[in-house]
Amino acid sequence: AVSAASGCADIAPPPAPGGPGTMTAAEDRNPPGFPEHFRILLAREYGMWKYDTCTLEVGLFFDTNEASLVCQSTKGGRARFAEQMSPIQAELLRDLVQASDLFGPNHAGVDATPGDGVFETLRFQSAAGGRAAVVVTSGNDSFRSYQPRRELMQQLAQIEADLRRKGGMPE
Repeated sequence: AVSAASGCADIAPPPAPGGPGTMTAAEDRNPPGFPEHFRILLAREYGMWKYDTCTLEVGLFFDTNEASLVCQSTKGGRARFAEQMSPIQAELLRDLVQASDLFGPNHAGVDATPGDGVFETLRFQSAAGGRAAVVVTSGNDSFRSYQPRRELMQQLAQIEADLRRKGGMPE
């Protein structure tokens, strides 16, 4: 509605916090039927290093399980390496991602790129769409103290190291 005195529209107050779509209960974080098909991206931004960014993408889908690594050089070059994952490796990764409680607490970390550091994030997306999670892993103590998260990062580090070695990239 427009007020005749001021010529301005009446503005409704913002809605109260909460309401539809708000998930706070622990059982809502990992709903029954955790997606079997998904992708995770481990993105790393560097401060003063040879690369600006490197992204490890792992897709565990209906008919393929692939890992790829893309690194953007500070000199403008780009390198990409990919390979199929074994069914055993894919199943281990599925179990670790589910156990890591990526929809749960402890999403904050540290951005050390203003110096010679790293800013690293882990993104989870279901193949069917819907819920997603982004967690800062750099400086996030839960990736050291919580065993499933620690093991997930170790597994991703191994996949990345294998891709770097096969592609002739420095670690």
